[in-house]
Amino acid sequence: NSYSGAPGSFGRLKQHISSQFALFKAIKNSNADFYIVNSFPMAFLSFFNVFSNKKYVVIEHVHYDYYGVAIKFFRNLLYKFYYKVVCVNESDLSKFSKHLNNAVKINNPLSFSSSEITCLSEKKIIAVGRLEYQKGFDILIDIFARVNKEHPGWELHIYGVGTCEEFLRDKINQYKLNNIKLMGCVDNIQLYYPKYSVFVFSSRFEGFGMVLLEAMECGLPCISFDCPTGPSEILGNGQYGILVENGNVTKFSAELADLMSDKEKKIKLSNISKTRAKEFHIDKIFSEWRKLIN
Repeated sequence: NSYSGAPGSFGRLKQHISSQFALFKAIKNSNADFYIVNSFPMAFLSFFNVFSNKKYVVIEHVHYDYYGVAIKFFRNLLYKFYYKVVCVNESDLSKFSKHLNNAVKINNPLSFSSSEITCLSEKKIIAVGRLEYQKGFDILIDIFARVNKEHPGWELHIYGVGTCEEFLRDKINQYKLNNIKLMGCVDNIQLYYPKYSVFVFSSRFEGFGMVLLEAMECGLPCISFDCPTGPSEILGNGQYGILVENGNVTKFSAELADLMSDKEKKIKLSNISKTRAKEFHIDKIFSEWRKLIN
């Protein structure tokens, strides 16, 4: 499993256009009976193929309200022609089902299983994600600046790259916090999770929130904003981790400070995290896909 962030906006646009044409060519030259289309833009490109005798399924990875009203209307109309629309969380399934009768839910699976579990002995916190506005690392830096006064021996390590890196470095320097480190991208992120004692998830919005699951697979106690969409479902509305009202920096700071100082709470949440992550192992999720395909 590799975590490498994402290129800048022009690079992403160029990559997106290239991917669309590659998809169109692949479909045209393929004799497969079943096609899985991995996003709304790709669904738009492959639309005319759905009138063949093949089965087309589209996976919706971004949350339902990511697009504006006009695009949502067009997307919902387009999706009516697909065999199935797979939502990766319960919230989006509920919203799509108001407009479609072919929507189903299949969660994203974990890409790895881990036998190595955090020992919870390190005074280090981990966050993982692209260094982009969506991920809310600017908010996370504000939060850590608050708790650092009570817990000066702790460190926050953020893994990922992106267009906001310079902005985040400037923010860290403004606080004069040498214990917040931008770690860049790494291969095999699952080898790094066990080196930490707490995982923090600060996204403003998500499609699902896979890194939250990855951290739980490694037994990390997790604290997350209740952003749309994914964290509330993954954490069972707070049953499997700490869920904070979206954007409530004061509450997040208080919960994080409490978790950092409470060893018994970290142990309890660590055990719960590992148990919860089993529900998203690839064999279980793949069985749901097998039922859909058959």
